[in-house]
Amino acid sequence: MPNPIRVIIKNQNSAGGAFITNEQGLLPPLVTTKYMVEDQGNSSPRYVRSSLYYIPATADLLKTTALSITLTVSPMAHTLSW
Repeated sequence: MPNPIRVIIKNQNSAGGAFITNEQGLLPPLVTTKYMVEDQGNSSPRYVRSSLYYIPATADLLKTTALSITLTVSPMAHTLSW
């Protein structure tokens, strides 16, 4: 089991700074990480987060894994100003 404090610190060091919203394959920073968003047309992770970063490509795979897809929407989220 990973130590949550170490995971938070590692994410702050690697993902802190600018987050560009349209980069392919880039996972959003954790909610505990302080970051700035460079809006390139997609929503900021502060406003919309998904429970899955990758959606199964076929109905069989989705049925086999039994993963639920949810969105957390926070339309009034605070933005950081540096």
